[in-house]
Amino acid sequence: SSDLFYISFKKYLNMLKTISALAMVASVAAHNVKVLDSDSFDATVKTDPVSLVKFYAPWCGHCKKIAPEFETASETLSPEVTLAEVDCTADESKDVCSKYGVRGYPTLKIFRAGSDEPSDYEGPRESDGIIKYMKKQTQPAWAVVDAAGLKAMAEGDTTVVLHVAGEEGDAFETFKKIADAQRNDFNFAVVTDAAVSAAEGATVPSVVMHRSFDEPKVTHTGELTKDALESFISDESMPLYGEIGPETYQKYMAKGLPLAWTFVDFPVSEETNTMMTEIAATFKGKLSFVKLDGERWAQHGKSMGVTSTPGFVIQKERKNFLFSGEWNKDDILAHAQGFVDGTITPHLKSEEIPATQDEPVFVLVGKQFEEIVFDN
Repeated sequence: SSDLFYISFKKYLNMLKTISALAMVASVAAHNVKVLDSDSFDATVKTDPVSLVKFYAPWCGHCKKIAPEFETASETLSPEVTLAEVDCTADESKDVCSKYGVRGYPTLKIFRAGSDEPSDYEGPRESDGIIKYMKKQTQPAWAVVDAAGLKAMAEGDTTVVLHVAGEEGDAFETFKKIADAQRNDFNFAVVTDAAVSAAEGATVPSVVMHRSFDEPKVTHTGELTKDALESFISDESMPLYGEIGPETYQKYMAKGLPLAWTFVDFPVSEETNTMMTEIAATFKGKLSFVKLDGERWAQHGKSMGVTSTPGFVIQKERKNFLFSGEWNKDDILAHAQGFVDGTITPHLKSEEIPATQDEPVFVLVGKQFEEIVFDN
């Protein structure tokens, strides 16, 4: 009986080994996410057409949550799109994580073969959203269009159009690189038909932006260099007086201009919209004028000194230049001009300056801080 038991137990162990081996094969077959480190990183992202790389830490809760979604997406996207992961806590991966400025987890970046700089992944964190977002990355970032195609694109989202004689030359190559980098933000089109350009009133070469706010069509009049075109797109892709919120805040910050906040009642009156748009046009390139619901964001307004609507404050480097005049065009213009000229002072939450300083300890208040502290 002991012999029979031994034989049966041995068969049972062999069966478990077989099942385990099959499970391992299935797991490997399903696992399409590449594991990279500093040594293997470039070999993948510089040769694979499109790669989505997840920089993570094993202890990170958000990383654990996205891991199965990332894996599921890889099964659909591979081999068209490479999904890869880098453990930034591992010694062999710290160099590549440092190179790409990874400071939080998970950080997702899109790499393209032939491009020196990755772009940030700004899409959903669940598998269907990842698949849809990354499939778009495999499509051309720009399209050569005829008159009908241009009209269709221009009626949709903000569209940047290059009018050029042919698909060659420095301007065309520069435009392609910008389109690749900003494909998720705007539509990009190329017109090579001189008749279409003439009908649009566009010179060749030139870049024109079609948009749904302010002037519906604006033309870049400077050189067609990378810096000039990126600046043009950044400046003209936002309204002169637009609503700011979680979706647009980073875009306004990227412009690098002080923010001129207006806290107003929503829906905003036509009178206020018209007045503020005209004022914003006066300070184009110097200030970004934005509006937000004064009731909904009342606490944010109070943090800058605004206690009621309508309110206006210009913010620069955490200093708030609070408007205290009448809500009219002349007074607001004067306040903005004073800020630009440097003739107004920031608003401070401060006690009044003491009339006398008789005590052994000097009483320092906000209104006198810079005068005293920075007095050599």
